[in-house]
Amino acid sequence: MKIKVRFIGKNIRYLRRERGWTLAGLADRAGMSEVVLGIYQQILEVLIQARSRALQVVNTEMVACYWQIGRLSTALAYRFNPCSDG
Repeated sequence: MKIKVRFIGKNIRYLRRERGWTLAGLADRAGMSEVVLGIYQQILEVLIQARSRALQVVNTEMVACYWQIGRLSTALAYRFNPCSDG
């Protein structure tokens, strides 16, 4: 049974982990070289890790942005509606 390369690209981790397929078995089912499939898997892992790091950086920056907006809005509220201490 031949598996389409497009299907493998999106599901290589699932096929290896959940179905227990070895790299050689997966390469055989896809009709491609084990070396090529191994390099493809490494490239996929690099992309997944880079995407994860990028999301972490974006989340950190958004938290800092919201903190600054909160600080500015609080300062603005105190300026136009000062509290009186008696």
